[in-house]
Amino acid sequence: LLAGPADDECADGVVSVDAEAALAAGLVNEVVPGDQLETRVGAVAERIASNAPLTLQITKESIRRLRERTRPEGGDDLVALAYTSADFHEGVDAFLAKRPPVWRGR
Repeated sequence: LLAGPADDECADGVVSVDAEAALAAGLVNEVVPGDQLETRVGAVAERIASNAPLTLQITKESIRRLRERTRPEGGDDLVALAYTSADFHEGVDAFLAKRPPVWRGR
């Protein structure tokens, strides 16, 4: 999903850019030296995996809807799903107990 200047730049066809140009155009949000890539990818993957699975599913569905411009009501169903989920309650309980949450995807 491209938006803004990057979308305009790429709309006419395939564009080849180096890492710094991609960063400047907003196509990527980070440039990492090759010898640090594997470590950085692992750190990002760990951060993503530490999130509640249901929250990730809801986020992906929100992005899909934005791309397809469907369901103009704004995703109230997704908000309700998130805030009534067992994972939401686990997150609140874990925060209050100052412990890491145990996500179940429900």
